[in-house]
Amino acid sequence: KLQTLLDESNELAQIGSFEIDVINNKVYWSPITKKIREVPPDYEPDLQTGISYFNGEKNQSVIAQRVYNCIQKGTPWDEELEIITHKGNPKWVRTIGRGEFENGKCIRVFGSFQDIDARKRTELELLKLYEERNTILESIGDGFFAVNTKWEVTYWNRMAEQLLQVKKENIIGKNLWTVFKNYQHSDSWKYYHQAMAEKVSFHFKDFYHELQKWFDISVYPTPIGLSVYFRNITQEKIAEQAI
Repeated sequence: KLQTLLDESNELAQIGSFEIDVINNKVYWSPITKKIREVPPDYEPDLQTGISYFNGEKNQSVIAQRVYNCIQKGTPWDEELEIITHKGNPKWVRTIGRGEFENGKCIRVFGSFQDIDARKRTELELLKLYEERNTILESIGDGFFAVNTKWEVTYWNRMAEQLLQVKKENIIGKNLWTVFKNYQHSDSWKYYHQAMAEKVSFHFKDFYHELQKWFDISVYPTPIGLSVYFRNITQEKIAEQAI
């Protein structure tokens, strides 16, 4: 009954197993592993062919090195790599392996083989969107930064570095009001806190006395904090005052 439950849970999670008999140079794939690799149920695998199913030289090199290190040094592995199935379909898998030793010599390598294709492709798509967003935020002419609900800075673009004269590495992860402690009685402090508390947007102008600059600022609440866009309007203000 326990074996049946285990088989059913492995089937649901798409987790197969494998074993490499190092002494006799034999390889075993469980039925689920064969299903993931899209080979016939009676398929007889071997180590070299198994490695060749990994997509491209980089993936093949990684898994071959992991198997070698496991046999020679007993180093376990846990890798997410792409394979090409027997039917020619690309698929992301998670492979975990460890060795069994007798008298200091590896006699077998065994582990699990899981289909993570759906999750990995979603992850890669999100990463692509994240990189595209970063490209946009780094290319705009406005300064931009984001904070979480603890006022920790989570994003600080290139223009924010230039306009506020604070390097990204000196503010990411830090409290905004620790870095800008001299502005805790400014309009920015007031509107930022109101936006955070009431979940409303604000558009205003503020003068940063230490920088001797005027900024046009837009602040927007987000589910995880605030997003702030700003631009230098000092010359506009000087012209306005002159008129």
